[in-house]
Amino acid sequence: MLKCTNQVPKGELYLRAFERKLNELVTTHSHERVTELMSAVFIGVKAFNSEWEENDLRDNESFKARLILLDKINGLMSNLTPRQFIATFPIAKRNAGDYYSTMEMMRTMDMDCPIGDEIEEFMFGYLNEDISLFQIRSFVVINAVERVNDNYDSRKCSLLEWGFSILRKNLALEYSQGIERKM
Repeated sequence: MLKCTNQVPKGELYLRAFERKLNELVTTHSHERVTELMSAVFIGVKAFNSEWEENDLRDNESFKARLILLDKINGLMSNLTPRQFIATFPIAKRNAGDYYSTMEMMRTMDMDCPIGDEIEEFMFGYLNEDISLFQIRSFVVINAVERVNDNYDSRKCSLLEWGFSILRKNLALEYSQGIERKM
């Protein structure tokens, strides 16, 4: 069996795919635009979540790239409707309570109206593994921005640690239930 030693990291592949999707989105006809938007958001979240370390944020170029990517993805996400968001990132069904609490939040919204400026609040109440990881990594980037700008707030740091503890618990639960993660 041949092994390729020059493999491109998964994060880089997602990033390239995301850039292609952004270019396609600009040239897409209106009837195909929603599908391309949903695809761009999905690939963007995968790119943002893939293979990076907090230490990458110490390199100024990498830091700027993460911040720009975060801004692009959030901008695209805000154009999705809750219905499109569900289709792109299905609600986690670990137990009935999680699913129904997320659906209860959805019932308060117009399912066919873009989420808009409420995207961060929307994601906070939304249960999906990719979105949870995206939020945690977003907190890391925002925390790094605040450190650079001397706006560090220890309360946000503890919120970040709380987020990581939830993620660790979810991963441990999935592992104990034999659920395989694909990243």
